[in-house]
Amino acid sequence: MSTTNSNDPFKKHIDGLWKKKQEYHQYVNMHLIHFMSIIPQRVLDIGCAGGKLGTVLKAKFPGLYVAGIEPDKAAAATASYYLDKVITGTFESVDFKDHNLTPHFFDTVILADVIEHMYNPWEIMILLKKWITPDAHIFLSIPNIQNLRILLDVYQYGRWDYQTQGLLDFTHIRFFTRQSIIQLLMDTGYQLSRIKPIIDKEFQNLFDQSKHHKSINIEFEKITLKGLSPENLEDLCAYQFLIHATLRKKNETTCNLFD
Repeated sequence: MSTTNSNDPFKKHIDGLWKKKQEYHQYVNMHLIHFMSIIPQRVLDIGCAGGKLGTVLKAKFPGLYVAGIEPDKAAAATASYYLDKVITGTFESVDFKDHNLTPHFFDTVILADVIEHMYNPWEIMILLKKWITPDAHIFLSIPNIQNLRILLDVYQYGRWDYQTQGLLDFTHIRFFTRQSIIQLLMDTGYQLSRIKPIIDKEFQNLFDQSKHHKSINIEFEKITLKGLSPENLEDLCAYQFLIHATLRKKNETTCNLFD
């Protein structure tokens, strides 16, 4: 089914979104599931899609309460079969009181591949504080725009081509690097507990062969990068970052940015 004129240069992306929606309803970021190191009790899954991630969590942690927020009506309807509560809409538009949810109710929040789709993620992170416990755990997965494939396309070929999915997903609004993710947390009153890169399969061999060197040089068709540290290489090879954050307490400083 198409909603665009055949002469529309973005037609292939818009048409691809119909197929992507079905995949999106079923997708679970298992990297994020395995990354979670706490036992949650009351989870808020922002952008819960079809509820599959929450379903996996409920199977892993019997008795777990999971509420989801999802703007896509079809996905929200599907999620309602699996989760304890599903609210249709965007986080910033929802009045939790209308759904019998009280302030500081959730001890865990999941933002799985969601922040990059939001116009104002800073506002979201601030608004979220009203609904989480003081010791709540926030888990996020966010694409890394510093990835080598993006840099090579821009600086070798002058290209910034949006795709139906991936790092330059047609629906991405915001873009982040490791440093800007940390800055987002700091600016909105959160403390980084842990950050983990998921290495891009395209650069896995490069990363494995070079990560133990003190100084790393890599050459491409038109670009040479010299004197990279292992940390620099990690940022260039990461496809996305997994983040565990908590509310920042007074006099608390940010932890090491690298595992």
